[in-house]
Amino acid sequence: MGALPEGTKTHSTVIGLVGKHLVRAGHLDAGLGRALNRCHQLRNLADYDVGSIDAETVEQAVRDAERLVVAVRAIITSRR
Repeated sequence: MGALPEGTKTHSTVIGLVGKHLVRAGHLDAGLGRALNRCHQLRNLADYDVGSIDAETVEQAVRDAERLVVAVRAIITSRR
């Protein structure tokens, strides 16, 4: 993996690259890829929509994010 390619200026683009280079390649569990997409959707709801997100959904998103960080760290460590 090296530096990010040109044009990776949006969250959606980076998430797409995670799917392409980590999930589809078998380096990252597909469930974590879906969790990343859900977290991005929640972020968009929180930033741009009127309303609120319930605490249980937020807590699940935090757990998913923590699992994703652990998995990505493992991928990075294994490539050193």
